[in-house]
Amino acid sequence: MLSRYQGRGLGTLLFKLLVEYARGCGFKNFVGWISENNIGSIKNVERNGFVRTKESRIVHLAAFNRDDVFYKYLCKL
Repeated sequence: MLSRYQGRGLGTLLFKLLVEYARGCGFKNFVGWISENNIGSIKNVERNGFVRTKESRIVHLAAFNRDDVFYKYLCKL
């Protein structure tokens, strides 16, 4: 999300709507991979019932010329 829109609750609202939509479509699980450095997203998913699993991946982010650790988050719908 663009920095000028951060901190206004828009990401939280959009995420809640996405989870509700997935439930309505009959999905049983919702999975996301989130960078360990993306603290805002981690807080958002944890507030919405997601739990970090033991799975992680190291991903090379070419645009930033660095490696980053991504953790798998799971929510039972």
